[in-house]
Amino acid sequence: MGRLNFITELIPGILFAGIGLAGLILFHSAGPGIILTGILFSAAGVLILIRAIARIRRISAAEKHGTKVMAEAVTCYIDFSVSVNGISPYLLECAWQNPATGEVCHFCSDPIYRNLSFVQPGTPVEVMVDPENPEIYAVHWKSVLQAKNQVQTWQNV
Repeated sequence: MGRLNFITELIPGILFAGIGLAGLILFHSAGPGIILTGILFSAAGVLILIRAIARIRRISAAEKHGTKVMAEAVTCYIDFSVSVNGISPYLLECAWQNPATGEVCHFCSDPIYRNLSFVQPGTPVEVMVDPENPEIYAVHWKSVLQAKNQVQTWQNV
């Protein structure tokens, strides 16, 4: 997960908490309606921050202490439900069969703002998985780019 994604998850919480606290501080004498609004905005901001920080910590733990597995790309598509400056990100979905349990685990990357249209089903993708809870993972989509660059280098020789 890139630093940009960390920041974009924290911004809404900071904004809500800041608006709520500013409302409480600036308009505390305006009446109970304004105070209640400030409290609600502050509470929403704090909850958003707690959720974002917990997610960031889980993913960081998976990257540091997780087990590296090689999953296979299932599909790679553009997520048109999200747009930043008119650009929609790619999402990379991959699957891995746990050899210990035989269970197939599905993983989805964070939004990727690089062209991954070349990714075909079956392409190997590196994923860091928490050994105790496979629902905590980090998809290393850059491994796909590195593999593509190595193939291009061999073709250019």
